[in-house]
Amino acid sequence: MSNIFYYTGFRHLLSKPWRTLLTILGISLGVSLYVGIHVINRSTLNSFKETIDSMAGKATLTVFGSETGFPESQLDKIQHTPGVKLAVPLVNNRAYLIGDTKSSETLMILGVDLLKEQSVRVYKTTDEQVIEDPLAFLNQPDSIIVTRTFAQSHHLKVDDTFEVATANGHRRLTVRGLLTPDGPAKAYGGSMAIMDIDGARMTFGKEGKLDRVDVVTTLAANIDDVATHLVANLGPGYRAERPQAQAQGVEKMIGSYQAMLSFFSTVALLVGVFFVFNSMGTSVSERTQEIGTLRALGATQNKVLRLFLFEAIFMGLAGSIVGVLIGRIVAGSLVDMVSRSLSIEYFTRIQVTHLSFGMSEFASGIAMGLGATVVAALWPSLKASGLSPLCAMKRLENHLDSGKLQWAGTTGCGFLLSLYFVLSSYFHWGAQNKVLETISQFASIVGPALLAPALAALLFSLLKAMGLGSLGAVGRLAKDNLTRNPKRTGANVTVLMVGLVLVILVAALDSSFRKSIVSWLDRNLHHDLVVTSYGNVTTQQTQPLREDLGKQLRTIPGVHPTEGDNYAGFRFVHFQYEGKQLSLKAFDPPEKGENLDLYAVRDRPGADASKEL
Repeated sequence: MSNIFYYTGFRHLLSKPWRTLLTILGISLGVSLYVGIHVINRSTLNSFKETIDSMAGKATLTVFGSETGFPESQLDKIQHTPGVKLAVPLVNNRAYLIGDTKSSETLMILGVDLLKEQSVRVYKTTDEQVIEDPLAFLNQPDSIIVTRTFAQSHHLKVDDTFEVATANGHRRLTVRGLLTPDGPAKAYGGSMAIMDIDGARMTFGKEGKLDRVDVVTTLAANIDDVATHLVANLGPGYRAERPQAQAQGVEKMIGSYQAMLSFFSTVALLVGVFFVFNSMGTSVSERTQEIGTLRALGATQNKVLRLFLFEAIFMGLAGSIVGVLIGRIVAGSLVDMVSRSLSIEYFTRIQVTHLSFGMSEFASGIAMGLGATVVAALWPSLKASGLSPLCAMKRLENHLDSGKLQWAGTTGCGFLLSLYFVLSSYFHWGAQNKVLETISQFASIVGPALLAPALAALLFSLLKAMGLGSLGAVGRLAKDNLTRNPKRTGANVTVLMVGLVLVILVAALDSSFRKSIVSWLDRNLHHDLVVTSYGNVTTQQTQPLREDLGKQLRTIPGVHPTEGDNYAGFRFVHFQYEGKQLSLKAFDPPEKGENLDLYAVRDRPGADASKEL
C-alpha cells in the first residue's frame, strides 16, 4: 500500500503543486481560525476562573450588592447570620494609571481589613515580610502594596510613588511593600494591589461602603442554607454565591459571544472542507484511467479507497500542522481585541494575561483538521473505489456519478435546510431553544452549500441555451468549459459561496455594532462637551464624579449658565436580578426648553417622554 501511495498518490500531488498547495492552504486557514478562537475562548474563561479562585482563598461564600456597593452596617448582619464563622469586608476599584506610556493600563486596587484578611487570603513575599512598618502603613492613607510583577514592569521599588485616577482627581500613592505573584496576588494577571480598607474608601469616594464580603462558614454549616439565610437577612438587591457559581455566571454571561466566535471558526473550517472535496473530486475525474489500470492490475476497491484517503490525510495533516501554528499566532494577535470587545459588550473589564495553549489545543486542532479532511474526501474516494476497471479505462465519466437519485437527494436536503433557516429566522426559533439555534446556524451554511450546485447547474443550462455570440471564441470556450461538468463547477461555486458568507457575516456584525454604538451616542450625547474622570467611558471604567462638580463647571468661561442646580448629570450602574445583569441609567432633568431624545420609547416619541419626567 505504501508503494501504491508513493508511485501514484504522492507523485500526483507533486505533479499538481498549485492545487495541492491551495488545498493545504484552505485547510490551514480553517484550522488556524478554529484553533485561534478556541484558544482565545479558553484563555478568557481560564483568566476569569484563576482570578475568582485566587481571590476566594478560604472563603466559601461571597456576598455582593449592587455595582455602587452597599452600606458597611450590613457587615454586622452578615457576621451574625447562623453558620457564618467569619465575615471579611473588601472594596475594589479599577484605577487608571496616570502618566504611564500604556494609557489604557489599569490596576485593580483592593481595600482590605488587614486584621481579618489573613483569615481568608495569605499574601506572600520572597523575604517573608510584606511591609517593614505595618503601623506606618495603616496611618498613611496613600500606602499601597503592589506585586513584584507590576513593580518590575513599571520600574518601581519600595517608597517610590505613582499616580492613579480617583474620585477626587489624581492621587499619588506610595509603594510600601511588594508581593510575590502567588495566591491572591496572581489575580488579574498580577495587575493588582492592596490598600488598607479605610484608605481605599477615602481615596475612591466609598466612605461607609463595601463592595463585597467574603464569608467563611463553620464546618457543620450547610453552605447553601447559609447563602439563603444571608439573602433573607440582607433583603433585596443582595446575592450570596459560591466561588464556583461566580465562574459559572461569568461563563454563562459571555457564552453567547463565544458561541458567535465559534460559529465563525466553524464556517472557516467548512471552507477548507469544500476545498478538499473539490480537489479530491477533480483528482478522481482526472485519474479515471489510472484507477482502471490499478484495478486491472489487481488493486481491490479497499486499496483504491485507502489510496485517495491517504492523499487527503497527507494534505490534511500538513494543513492542520501549519494551521495550528498560525492559530497560535492569530490568538496572540486577536486576544486583546476580543477582550476589549467583551469588556464593551458586558461592561466588565476583561484582561487575559496568558494564552492557554498546550498539547490539548495542538491535538484538538490536528484532530479537527484531519476529521474535516477525511469527511470531505470520503465521498470522492468511495466513488473512485466503486469504478469498474473497464469503465474507468474507457474514461466513461458518466459512471462517476451516482445517478439522478443522489443529485435529487442532495438538492432536496439543501432546499429543506435553507427553508428551515428562513422559517427559523422569521419565527425566532433560535431564541427559544439552544438546540434550535445550533440547528439554525448549521442550516444557514450547509443548506445553501448543498443547494448551490443545483442552482449553478440551472444557471449554466440557461447560459448554454443562450446564443451569447457576442462573447467571442474565448467567451464561448469558457462557457462550454463551465457547462460541460455542472457538478464540478457547482462545487467551485460552493467554495466561493461559503467563503463569501463568512466575509458577509463578519462585515454585517461589524456594521451592526458600529451603528448601534453611534445610534446610542447620538441619542445620549446632545451636549458640546462631556466631562468624565480619566478612563475608558465606553466600558464604564471611570470613577464617579462628585455631585458638586457641576456647579464648578458653570463658573468656567464659555459654559452656558443655567438656573439652579439643573445641570445634565448622568449615572450608569449595573446590578444582578434573578440571575440576569440589568443596567440602570439615571439622568438629571433636562434644561428648560431643551428636548433630549434620550429614550427609545415605543408608544410615543422619545422627546415627548423626556418632557414628562
